[in-house]
Amino acid sequence: MPLFERDGEGQETCDIIEYQGHISLWDGTQPVCLTVAGENVENGSLVSVAPCEEKDGAAIQNQNWLIARGESQLLRLDGTEYCLHAGDTPANGNKVTMQRCSEIGQSPGAWFWYTELGDDHIAVTGDNQCLNRKDAIEGDENDRYQGNHPVQTWKCSGSDPNQLWITE
Repeated sequence: MPLFERDGEGQETCDIIEYQGHISLWDGTQPVCLTVAGENVENGSLVSVAPCEEKDGAAIQNQNWLIARGESQLLRLDGTEYCLHAGDTPANGNKVTMQRCSEIGQSPGAWFWYTELGDDHIAVTGDNQCLNRKDAIEGDENDRYQGNHPVQTWKCSGSDPNQLWITE
C-alpha cells in the first residue's frame, strides 16, 4: 500500500518510506507515542499520546506509523488506508483525527506532513500549524485513550517541547 496516493488524478504513487515505527515525544522521564484511540481505525478516530508499546520487537498496530520527510508524503498508520488529519480548517486547538488517505483532494490544507527541514516538527501543509501535544488534564494521567493527552493543531514554535516529535 503506497504512502501517498491521489485517486484518478494521474499522480504518481510513492512507495519510498523513510521511517516505520513509533513517533514519540518526551513526557517527563519517558517517551510517549502518537496513538490512534480504539481498536478500529475509521474516519474521525481520535489521536492522542500514550505510553509506547511494542509486540514482538515492533510498535503495536495503533502506534506504527509510516513517514517520509517533505511535502510529498503523508503520515499514514501502517496497515491501513488512514492518515493523520488536521480538520477542514486548521487552527489553534483543533482535534487531530484519522481520515482515509484517498480523500486528500477534498481538503489538501488539512493533512500533516513530516517537515523536510529535519527540525522534528509535523506540520500542516501550507500553514503555520503543527502537531502539538495538549497538556494532560490533572488527575486523569492513567486514562490514556479518553482524550486526556490528546494531540491538537497549534501555531508552530521552534522550541515548544510539545511539538518536537522523535522517530527512532
